[in-house]
Amino acid sequence: MRAGPLLSRAFLVCVLLAVLFGACVAYGSVGPAPERNVYPDHRDIADDYDRYVGDRVVVSGEVVSTDPLVVSASDGQGAETEYRIVESDRSPAVGQSLWTFGVARPDSVIAANRGVVVPAYGSLYAYGASALAGGWVLGRVVRRWRLDPEAGLVRRDEPLWVPLGVGQRGDHDPSGADTTGDREGEDA
Repeated sequence: MRAGPLLSRAFLVCVLLAVLFGACVAYGSVGPAPERNVYPDHRDIADDYDRYVGDRVVVSGEVVSTDPLVVSASDGQGAETEYRIVESDRSPAVGQSLWTFGVARPDSVIAANRGVVVPAYGSLYAYGASALAGGWVLGRVVRRWRLDPEAGLVRRDEPLWVPLGVGQRGDHDPSGADTTGDREGEDA
């Protein structure tokens, strides 16, 4: 077994992961830039709200009151700030999340231009769907690919057998026999 290609691939994977991590950190350090449509959000305006009065902002948080419409948003460090949303065309219920884009007015009032109501189960649905899709993709990769110490990731000659026919097309026999040409009237 040659260690050269495996070590060079491992090194390349480490470099790519480091670049990916660096890009995530760099994105997290980007501040508001209205000229690029990156507006200050509730974490930015929580410390010095008066500085942003008259500017476009994005506020998201849990609805704590509907008359008047009030959203409680976290500043990212454990403190909660409440914002009153006016001129909104949305009618969220208490407990739902509301994402609002609008103009900051004095006394923690946001004049809404647009808004999106996220149901209470919205995050659970998103995480559940993502986990299901990730598991399906992982299963497909494990079934059809294998790790070869010399060549890296290579396609299997024969996919792994999965019980109960999950992911099979109906022409695979777990015993290894080829049944693709056994049907009457089909071309082999």
